[in-house]
Amino acid sequence: MTKEALIEQVQAHGYSVDFSLEEDCLYCQENGNRYLPEHFSIEGSFPFFENGQQKMLRTVQSTKHGLTGYYIQTA
Repeated sequence: MTKEALIEQVQAHGYSVDFSLEEDCLYCQENGNRYLPEHFSIEGSFPFFENGQQKMLRTVQSTKHGLTGYYIQTA
């Protein structure tokens, strides 16, 4: 499955916030905030290949911040 198809699929299930995984936080591109990773639980992991490199799309949820979303991690 392509990255775009995975993103569409997780967004359809309510994981709408696009996070970037940084060294010590999850960065929310929509609001410019940074969140501690320990405030999130990983709900799902979906491997895919992009340009010959394996990557992982992870869905996350934070009850503390009321956010659900996803980020992409290089495997």
